[in-house]
Amino acid sequence: MVGESPDGLPGNDIAGGDLSWAELVSALFEHTPGAVPGVPLTGREVCRRANQTRAGRLREPMLSSLRRGRAVEPGFGIIVAVADGFGVDIAFFTREFHHQHQDQSMAQRVQAANATWPQLLRLAADIDDLPEPHRATIQTLIAILATRRRDE
Repeated sequence: MVGESPDGLPGNDIAGGDLSWAELVSALFEHTPGAVPGVPLTGREVCRRANQTRAGRLREPMLSSLRRGRAVEPGFGIIVAVADGFGVDIAFFTREFHHQHQDQSMAQRVQAANATWPQLLRLAADIDDLPEPHRATIQTLIAILATRRRDE
């Protein structure tokens, strides 16, 4: 797992007893939804997502090596690409993240690391803090937009 060096930057620090790269990548495959509901996420799709911003960052053989435990010390660029490919925060690969979420299942940890969840949770909390008339207006607007998208 990625640890932190004395200067605060991520580094490759795999210690006994922690989750291995193979376990982490396998958990991401198992608990990250695919492009189509009910269809598992493929290595090809993960690499496509990872390579959207910069081609060639992540290739299927490297992802497969990580998943099978053959690559045990990936570089920081590969770690970032894997995080981007699965849509999770890079913090998922740190000891600290798993320590903070030790009472949660791996599925819950993957969900907590999902890069979109923190923003959605903050947005939901902000909406909930609004006075009732404003909250009702926003909920009505969301319902209208959701209906409109289904009709298009």
